[in-house]
Amino acid sequence: VVTYLGFIAYHQNRTNDAMDLQRQALKLKPTHPMGYYGLGVACSGQDGMDQEAIQMLEHAVELDPSNEEFRSQLAQSRSLLLGDHKGALEQSSLALKSTDAGPWNATVHAGIQFRAGDFKGCATTAVDARKRFPEERWGRFKTYMAVVEAACLTKDKRKAEADKVLKTSFTPEERARLKKPISEDTMKNAMLRKEMEGYRAALKL
Repeated sequence: VVTYLGFIAYHQNRTNDAMDLQRQALKLKPTHPMGYYGLGVACSGQDGMDQEAIQMLEHAVELDPSNEEFRSQLAQSRSLLLGDHKGALEQSSLALKSTDAGPWNATVHAGIQFRAGDFKGCATTAVDARKRFPEERWGRFKTYMAVVEAACLTKDKRKAEADKVLKTSFTPEERARLKKPISEDTMKNAMLRKEMEGYRAALKL
């Protein structure tokens, strides 16, 4: 129960409370993988806590190696916080190959490919993900994949194709929103901030 209270606190942007709750949960049950995962996620959003975030997520994967969500989060943190794109891609590839993989695993893998400079591979992942999860109702998934694909095409000097993706994926109102400043909540989260700044820089938004 304490672990899930920690997740609620994290999603309410109460990061310090989230970390305190996850540490309490781990004192009660030191071998609970979800507690390590929750603490790792919370630490990932804090500047200056990169190493602790990675350590906690590694513990979670060690305790539950078949959990694709744990692997993807570890991969994302390695890439965004440490710049270890090679190690991150190994983890995200394993997660994406899982039969339980979902849209989020695909977005993580595509993002790491983008930061690693594999723009063709990243664009392919984005296209394949939309085909693999056509019924996905998570609105951010389709938005994210379109932004990622357009950013990759731009980086790969295929500007006309990138413009086509943006024009066909978003209404004029949605395209205008893309150019607005990153939200205050996103700016507070170290990992999300670094991720979004990379795509926006590529698209010159």
